[in-house]
Amino acid sequence: MASGNGPLGVIRQVGGLAFVAGAIWLGISLFAANADPGATPECDGKRMSPGDKCIVVGGSGESFTYESKLADQRDGQERGERHTPLAIALTGVGAVAYGGAIAGQRRTAVAG
Repeated sequence: MASGNGPLGVIRQVGGLAFVAGAIWLGISLFAANADPGATPECDGKRMSPGDKCIVVGGSGESFTYESKLADQRDGQERGERHTPLAIALTGVGAVAYGGAIAGQRRTAVAG
């Protein structure tokens, strides 16, 4: 069989990396796209109500309101929906490039 070096070896490696990166991105995008944007926000494990503000002590020290958390959830779902087709495309291109390079290496090995 032909060595992993040369143009086909590079295409195989890049295709494999694109496939793995695309699959991870796709998983994250699908998770975000299917999240419930209307889920009740929580602060320290307790459900918040409209008008509530959560102040996080320690760590990042961030604070957020009930309304801002709902807006963040909606934005996350919209980003997931926008990124899903791109992640599918990257995964597909990676799979095709990887598979094509493997097939090309096999043909080269048989012909040589």
